Amino acid sequence: MRFLKEKIVSLDEAVKLVKDGDMITVSGLSIHRTPMEFIREIVRKGVKNLTLVDREPGMWFDLLVGAGCVKKVIFAMAGFEVLGLAPNFRRMVEAGKVEVEENACGAVIGGFRAAAMGVPFLPLYGLIGSDLMKIHEKIGDWKIIKSPFNGETLVAVKAIQPDVTIIHAQQADKYGNTRILGPKYEDMVKPRAAKKVIVTVEEIVDHEKVLEEPEKTILPYFYVDAVVKIPKGAYPTSCFGYYDADLEHIKMYLDFSVKGKFQEYLEKYVFGKGWNKLSLEEIKQKMIPEIMIKCMAKEIRDGDIVGHGLASPLPVLAMILAKKTHAPNMVYLGAVEGIDPKIKKLKISSGDPEMSKGCVAYMELAEMFDLAQKGKLNLMFLGGAQIDKYGNTNLSVIGDYYKPKVRLPGGAATAFLMPLVEKMILWTVRHSKRTLVEKVDFRTGQGYLEGGDSREKLGLRKTTLRLITNLGVFGFDEKTRIMKLESVHPGFTVEDIKNNTGFPDLIIPDKIKETEPPTEEELKIIRKIDPDEVRYSEFR
Repeated sequence: MRFLKEKIVSLDEAVKLVKDGDMITVSGLSIHRTPMEFIREIVRKGVKNLTLVDREPGMWFDLLVGAGCVKKVIFAMAGFEVLGLAPNFRRMVEAGKVEVEENACGAVIGGFRAAAMGVPFLPLYGLIGSDLMKIHEKIGDWKIIKSPFNGETLVAVKAIQPDVTIIHAQQADKYGNTRILGPKYEDMVKPRAAKKVIVTVEEIVDHEKVLEEPEKTILPYFYVDAVVKIPKGAYPTSCFGYYDADLEHIKMYLDFSVKGKFQEYLEKYVFGKGWNKLSLEEIKQKMIPEIMIKCMAKEIRDGDIVGHGLASPLPVLAMILAKKTHAPNMVYLGAVEGIDPKIKKLKISSGDPEMSKGCVAYMELAEMFDLAQKGKLNLMFLGGAQIDKYGNTNLSVIGDYYKPKVRLPGGAATAFLMPLVEKMILWTVRHSKRTLVEKVDFRTGQGYLEGGDSREKLGLRKTTLRLITNLGVFGFDEKTRIMKLESVHPGFTVEDIKNNTGFPDLIIPDKIKETEPPTEEELKIIRKIDPDEVRYSEFR
């Protein structure tokens, strides 16, 4: 038990709590509210052989891996959203220098929740039918079980107990009573799951103020081992209410890393003192993003509960368009945890806390997964680096899982949600033979498995799969479950579809309609919400 005593220490003292070989996790999501100055200090101190665990990590994860501090990674998806993949992570994994344990969002959260509850595992729906299930059965941290009450099949997910959780928050008092403004992500459960907790903050507030407003304390003092005041401690990631993510710096980091100059970046910014085939114009002329957004929006029914993940500017705009037109009673669940936010301007990161402004309430992502398990999440948008003819998706690896040619960012919630959600809208802006394949190299997400009734035989829930690409709209045959062309976008032909699809048995009916373009009113809505043209970012 951590007593009510003063816990403010220096950064140097706090980092000593992280030992070689520890398992660590951190606060925030992607490029938002991660304890970056603490992470840089870990690198400076030369801590080694760490195991990193997180749901959807970004820069902190990639930086530690690139700096040689990491032995093993446990994650659901690693990357920089629409800014790109995690280059150092990919490089080190593909070179066999880091051990990989790809997970799924719901399972990572379930593991943290189990540890926080003090139980050895948590039973979950989902996951079955994904190749990840085979991997984790082999590892021994997921196990298929039968409910002792009704005989249902579930997956027991082993507890995940980090040695250290590092939280960056806006405020704390000298005893460690911590306030997080805006989205909480998993920052309620991660500290409660860990053996040790370190909090870095923008500012220290008086204890009297904490006593006056106890409802603002989300992490009580007795969970906290150390508090470090570090203004701009999350930079270059964002800290809601204090500063936005420095996208130019993050782009520079990615540029250094991709061009083989990562050591130069470390010297300057960690150890030093400084800080498709179509042209974009053709894409704009053809209004490809706007057409895809309208197609996605049309899939949403009035009253649906709908969710999207990270790196999802097109689904975000589709959900806004649907809510402003034909589906005003749709329930919007965003990656940043806001329910029905009033988004005035699209940000490049769909996890940006600004994207939750005006929401009626915050809802932890774990609760969205709970809705899915109960069969109440009606529709979800998901992408895939590979999508096969049965709608199975791959966001894990190209080639062998253990010795990949390309290490992909990870499937995030894909393996967890695809067996559970009523309707899945798959999408890609790169319709090519490399993306639409005969068979995925690794089945991250469970579409119609081997076709026919193979999904039902495995005991997975019935679902409706749809695919929207930059060339057309696709469904799946009711009997064979093979992909079926439904419409071709304006400016393209059936031949374009055939020539860019990696399997010969795509079903093409005799009569194919042209996809309906957005109306002037729909274009006005899209362009008003996205004046900076973020929707084109994935096409660059």
